[in-house]
Amino acid sequence: MATTRWPPNPCSTTRSSGARNAPGRTWPGWAGAIPTPGTWTTSSPLDGAHIDEVMETHSIVGVPYTEEMIAEAKADFRVQVDPFGDIDGLLERYPGAQVRNFDGQDQLTEMDALIAYLQMLGTLVDFSTFTADASR
Repeated sequence: MATTRWPPNPCSTTRSSGARNAPGRTWPGWAGAIPTPGTWTTSSPLDGAHIDEVMETHSIVGVPYTEEMIAEAKADFRVQVDPFGDIDGLLERYPGAQVRNFDGQDQLTEMDALIAYLQMLGTLVDFSTFTADASR
């Protein structure tokens, strides 16, 4: 019985799904080895050094960040994963924000950012304005 790798290697030449897997061809960005799922998110530290600059750029293209949000971005970045920090300002600027160490590690990682983002997405939906479509 053949062993199946998960996730499958898109650079494999043994699968028969056309030119993508032809010998000598690889998908852009793949080096041929795929890390275990979750490895990158849990081992990639975040420092937030440029979070204010990123938010300022986003505000230029229409994201509704206030000047206060941008000015306090670095402090908010750190305090969001520190339940013992000064969270009052964060919660005032971002009502309903979750404050905790999302992945349980000592350092901030991509996993903290991913979990915080996914939880935030759930707070953006206003179900009081939702009307069910009978055709679905």
